[in-house]
Amino acid sequence: IDCDLIGACVRVSHPAGFDSGYLDVVGSVAITDGPTTFPVPEVTSTTTQGLAFALLSQDGADGFPFTVSGTGWSMPFTLDSSGTGDSKAATIVVGTKDITTTGPTGVCTFDDAGLGDGTASFQFVIKPVGG
Repeated sequence: IDCDLIGACVRVSHPAGFDSGYLDVVGSVAITDGPTTFPVPEVTSTTTQGLAFALLSQDGADGFPFTVSGTGWSMPFTLDSSGTGDSKAATIVVGTKDITTTGPTGVCTFDDAGLGDGTASFQFVIKPVGG
């Protein structure tokens, strides 16, 4: 099967003794194929103390390295599964942003240095337990 896409999954679970209220938002999925600019749609946060995550997976590592743009977004983690930028490998990119007000997190945009390829991406926000 050649579908030209790869996905990523993130599991956020709550600690024993706490309700699941610290996972503020789940949503905003984007699936693209071919461009070199990948906007990850924003979500609406209901917390004033949170951390937003934007995740993107790409079905090749030939776009490596990536850069991030968008107000307040940083890119603490990128993984090229081949370590060499191989087009048959995969790439996972993570962006984060401190959330200090309720409302939209803002679009996080990842740009790749290569040819562009199939991607899947999403955003979510976590808040401190009891926050």
